[in-house]
Amino acid sequence: MHFSVTTLGVGSASPKLGRHPTAQLLTYATDHYLVDCGEGTQYQLLKYKFRPNKLKYIFISHLHGDHYFGLVGLLSSLNLGGRSEPMWLVGPRGLAEVVTLAFKYAESPPQFAIHFTEVATTRSYQVFENEHLSVCSIPMQHRIPCAGYLFREKQNPQRSYAFCSDTRYDASVVEYVRGVSLLYHEATFCDDLAHQSASRYHTTARQAAQVAQQAQVGSLLIGHFSSRYKTLEGFLTEAQEVFPDTQLAQEGVTFLIAPRPVLAAKNNLPRSE
Repeated sequence: MHFSVTTLGVGSASPKLGRHPTAQLLTYATDHYLVDCGEGTQYQLLKYKFRPNKLKYIFISHLHGDHYFGLVGLLSSLNLGGRSEPMWLVGPRGLAEVVTLAFKYAESPPQFAIHFTEVATTRSYQVFENEHLSVCSIPMQHRIPCAGYLFREKQNPQRSYAFCSDTRYDASVVEYVRGVSLLYHEATFCDDLAHQSASRYHTTARQAAQVAQQAQVGSLLIGHFSSRYKTLEGFLTEAQEVFPDTQLAQEGVTFLIAPRPVLAAKNNLPRSE
């Protein structure tokens, strides 16, 4: 079965041209799982030739805007398009209220069922499963309740993907992601701003690599880059000094999830305008 992740947004909270806020599309066989939904995610889906109406499952890590401000717009567009298939929405406390109120005051209730699953962000447990995948939460150390997600294939337990959203460096994460095929870990800062990472509840590229090294993962993907940095080469250099099998998350790039993941495509060509 095909198992891959496409990074749609790699930036952090402050906007920067060329870097959209966090969003990833996880694909297993014919099912699509959206992980976080920053502003403009539906446009990124269209740009990289993914049909939003094929989405079945959406996972939100926390309620900072750069991780979910695109959600209401996406759901509204699906509603306008006549969607009838149900949607599963997984995220922290407050997410259901945000979505429900947006539809309420727009006076345009969704014409499809939305099944909400509230995630307790202080512990790790199974929050979702279907015939192909099981998903467990990963506690993150952020300013507000925040969860990462670990996706494990049921039929072939050697393949797995861990998404570690906004968090300051936390060694306890190592046990939750030990041995995963592909680990995504936020890396907001480089060493020059390491003194700010803990106080801002974020991680450096080097610290993300330390998690990957200690957890003995197959490969590391880093993202959520601060807009203070004009180029990203420094992130890769610092992470690879600790964990050589590190790659930068790049928008529109797809990574296969395998026991030793490989780059599936250099870029998905956008639609012609």
